[in-house]
Amino acid sequence: MRTSLSIILSIIAVVVHIMPVAARPPEADVVTKLPARIEDATVAGGGRFIVMRLKGSRDLAVYDATTQKLSQIELPEEDFLFAAGGDTAVVFLREKNEIRSLDLKTGKILKAKEFIDRPNLGVILMGHSRDDLALLRMGRPPIGPAAPDLLLDVPELRVNQVKYQYGTTGGKPGEMNQLRANGDMTRLVEWAAIPQPNGAGVLSRTETGYSYLFGYVAVGPVFPGDDGRVFTALGTTMEPDPAYNPAHGGSPFKISAAVKARTLVPGIGGQFHIGVSREGGLTLYQAKSADPVCPLGDFPGWLPIKPDLNNVTIPGGGNGFRLPDGRVMQLEDMGPGAVGEGKETLTLDRRIVFAPALGHIVFIPHSNDRIVQRSFDLKSTLDQTGDEYLMVLSSPVLRVKGGTAWEYQLRSVAKNAPVKFELVRSPEGMTIAADGKMAWTAPKGIIGKAPVEVKLIDGKGHSLRQAFDVVID
Repeated sequence: MRTSLSIILSIIAVVVHIMPVAARPPEADVVTKLPARIEDATVAGGGRFIVMRLKGSRDLAVYDATTQKLSQIELPEEDFLFAAGGDTAVVFLREKNEIRSLDLKTGKILKAKEFIDRPNLGVILMGHSRDDLALLRMGRPPIGPAAPDLLLDVPELRVNQVKYQYGTTGGKPGEMNQLRANGDMTRLVEWAAIPQPNGAGVLSRTETGYSYLFGYVAVGPVFPGDDGRVFTALGTTMEPDPAYNPAHGGSPFKISAAVKARTLVPGIGGQFHIGVSREGGLTLYQAKSADPVCPLGDFPGWLPIKPDLNNVTIPGGGNGFRLPDGRVMQLEDMGPGAVGEGKETLTLDRRIVFAPALGHIVFIPHSNDRIVQRSFDLKSTLDQTGDEYLMVLSSPVLRVKGGTAWEYQLRSVAKNAPVKFELVRSPEGMTIAADGKMAWTAPKGIIGKAPVEVKLIDGKGHSLRQAFDVVID
């Protein structure tokens, strides 16, 4: 179940079906060359920032897609782990045994703390749109089990142990060493970096930690989207099945119909996703639809790793494997990255940053030596379909400290402008302007959640709602 920290999108989209159209000729891509090859990267700022570690550098490189400029944040050592979300990066310096939070816009240190012990920290994970929460995953020591995972309160650099609730197993199966998060950290996924069909763990945020479901339903990387679904290299999406009962067997997930020979990569905001073909062709899809909207050109510099199928174990033999629902998935029906690329750090979710609300797609080509930015005009694309539409493209800030100001710029797109905004439910003193900008000062001395619901109405009277909780602490 989702918690008070999650965005509860009670959205009734006016678009029921979008007919596919031919894409307009794209504007010229903007190419930014890098001083060294990328070793690792993550997304922050709701798709605005690409935060990178470059080979042989002790700097944290930051690409700002709004200005199309590259900056670097100098660090005191080369041996560091990092993550980023919102406008903040979190860095663990191994030699100094110190964890820092950094402002991505200015490069300044926000806060720094030294650990009392020396944790064997393996991964730091943040959501692209959330700057107040990170998960610290402990690496496995040479002997014995790994230490418990920790949740990090980023503003205070304060940690608490994560409490897991297991719905399908008594613990985590095997070495699940790849971990991803959606924008607000309400949905995490993990998988094992092995060159063969494997399972996936899906984690859903609770009040104290995460509930955990596992199933043998994936091949290679899996990517959590901002709408709560998980996207796969089988061309499918999956989400926890609320009717699942372990006593009855079967899969704990609901699986969508497959878009063959495509790997699906979620867009920022959850309204759209991209299908990537084995040749690097890109296709736009609307959320929860297998019908294409339009082509989006080709992935620049497409040179993916070719899997060595001689080292791939297919359960049951042959040229495919059987899914839990009985379907047989053939290798030729899988998208790129499905088999043999599990150890690749820069999987497709980190090579493609699709931010419809910000109007761009950013690519990290397989050469890892440059960033390519392509413009994307969502309204123009949707207008070509001839259908009516009304969508929310933005996600709110979900936490605020008592006595401080909270703001949220609600972004929407509609066939029939202008769009009017109404506060259906809100705490005392919250306002919304004609342009969708919301403002509120959280009261002092109160902790808890403030339910908010906004109604959007287009020029023809079509409406939808966005509902969420702002947590005061």
